[in-house]
Amino acid sequence: AGPSHAAAASDFDDASAFMSPPRRRGRGGGAEAGRVGGRGGRGGRGGSDDARPTRRDMNWLTVHGGTGIPEADLDGFIEQYGQNNAAGRGYKVAGSRWRQGPRILGSADGSRMDVRLYRCKFQNCGHMLRVEKAFGFCCVKGSTSLGFTHNDHIEELDHGVPGQIRALLSPTKLEMQPKKLRAYLRMQLQTKRGKTVEQARDEVTRLRDPLEAYQKCAKRRKSKERLGDAGRGTFGGLSVICEKLEVAHLKATNDFHAHKAFICGEPLIVPETGKVTLAISTENLLLNAYRQSVLGLPSLVCIDTTHRLVHEGHCCMPVGTMSPTQHFHIIGYGICSHEDAEAHKYVLRQLRDAVNTVVADRAARKERV
Repeated sequence: AGPSHAAAASDFDDASAFMSPPRRRGRGGGAEAGRVGGRGGRGGRGGSDDARPTRRDMNWLTVHGGTGIPEADLDGFIEQYGQNNAAGRGYKVAGSRWRQGPRILGSADGSRMDVRLYRCKFQNCGHMLRVEKAFGFCCVKGSTSLGFTHNDHIEELDHGVPGQIRALLSPTKLEMQPKKLRAYLRMQLQTKRGKTVEQARDEVTRLRDPLEAYQKCAKRRKSKERLGDAGRGTFGGLSVICEKLEVAHLKATNDFHAHKAFICGEPLIVPETGKVTLAISTENLLLNAYRQSVLGLPSLVCIDTTHRLVHEGHCCMPVGTMSPTQHFHIIGYGICSHEDAEAHKYVLRQLRDAVNTVVADRAARKERV
């Protein structure tokens, strides 16, 4: 056999130039390089000083108002925080379950807090939230380390509506007609994003089909929230909607005001005959009838019925009054499936009783009528 490596190496001034450690497969120089770079284990990434920090090096900082949050209010806080800091996308849970965290300071029995992570849903955004739960209260912290902060929140998607466009869409804007919504977005991109007329037009035109699909999904989601378990297009679903538009329910949910539409009286729904009749109005519209009557002139009530205002084909019955200046003022609307004398009598009766109720309630509270 030939001479050993050590003997051969003695012929050189630098023995280490000949003897090299055995190479290991893996990126960045193997396990030793990985440990130098801060990512231990086999085949770690390169050993540069600016390597991306691990989860243990995120420098968590408590967000504004993120202390002492009851566990029941945590989801609402995360949603609101996402609307303020990641509008259009928000945050999602990074992991389905709570995991054990560090020990709770001052705990006599050595109890540990529960920890859960949330990740920003914007494309390539590394910002994360850490929620620490102890004794039913939560503390929310945000990552501040390099690589785990917010990016510019500009997405480039092959399909779907980007997050920067969703941030411009409120629930009321999603109810607009598609053509009007596209015109609104073009104006917003010019004023808020600094795009030219051509750039805004091209971007909105490219998103035409995704925007219409997004509007349909939002409409179905809103309908599902309103109906609950009741089916869409059924008498049960209609009854659920009418119950949520009653004055008692609106006041219980703190959603009642002078311009909030509600059901006047008891809706007439007969599933056996397929007959539906109900009256809808607001306090401000109902007061039009009373204000006209106190002018000393007899009220001239005008009623018209059309089948073109409701997609399902029910006839809509606007009821209003004429002022001395020949202006038409709406009192309320009737929705009915059969345009007959009974439907007209029912709607007028419900609106009359609602006017008397509103005037009496405001007089009792000494409010302006």
